[in-house]
Amino acid sequence: MAVKIEQPTELDEDVLSEEQRRDLAESARRLREAANWVVRKKQFVEIIQNFEAIISETFDDPGAIEGLDDEQRAELEAAEAGEIFLGALPTIVGTILADMGETELSTAEQAAFYLISAYPSHIDAAESWLDASEKNQGAFERLLKADKYLGDLYDDFFADEEEDGDWDDEGGEPGNDNGPDGGPNGAAR
Repeated sequence: MAVKIEQPTELDEDVLSEEQRRDLAESARRLREAANWVVRKKQFVEIIQNFEAIISETFDDPGAIEGLDDEQRAELEAAEAGEIFLGALPTIVGTILADMGETELSTAEQAAFYLISAYPSHIDAAESWLDASEKNQGAFERLLKADKYLGDLYDDFFADEEEDGDWDDEGGEPGNDNGPDGGPNGAAR
């Protein structure tokens, strides 16, 4: 069963440079050209891994803080590469997905990326698809188990919610009773 995707009405483009916007638009174009979401998932993971590598390299480069104002330098020095990466990930993913302009969500691969978007309409579509059937939930759980990088990314991305006790007693989302297995929407991890 496909779920309708409402397009975000306001894109958070202020946080991206013009060059970053162009790069993300090109990524969206390449993903649109892929045959299906099984292929897109692999390509999307590669895009995310490249972004993660750039963040890590920036932290390893002593010259990376040159040209930053005092506030930016202090924030960068106080943060860790993983925190910066996970903080920026929803904007990167959401911008690419918005640029793709899809109108329906119908696969576990799609849901995996729409759940980590910065845009509530993307998250709502993914949650609706997962909640539509146990078959969808099972496909999503199998995807996260089969793709180590994506599964680990989910563990890291949602770790704060688990540590802060924001997840319900069953291990699912706050107020969501579908998941005794843990993870987003009760997805097993």
